Amino acid sequence: MPVKLPDNYDLSKYVIILTGATDGIGKEMAKFLFGFNPKRLIIPARNKEKGNKLLEYLKSSKGHTDNVEIWEMDLADLQSVKNFANKFINE
Repeated sequence: MPVKLPDNYDLSKYVIILTGATDGIGKEMAKFLFGFNPKRLIIPARNKEKGNKLLEYLKSSKGHTDNVEIWEMDLADLQSVKNFANKFINE
């Protein structure tokens, strides 16, 4: 059964980190969450080009991507994950 949220559901107080968002279901989940105006939507991406394409995709649905950030991270590389976590903690 699909999840149905109220039209006025508000994520503006929340920072969301969504992995796997540059393709497939993750891409659609990014669009879905973006529609509820999160404070920040942080998308870890191993491939910067795919991250930029996702930004364009989201921008086409809402006209802006001010609250969306693409951060470099490769889940297969522990140092990359540590760098991502440190960046998040320090912001």
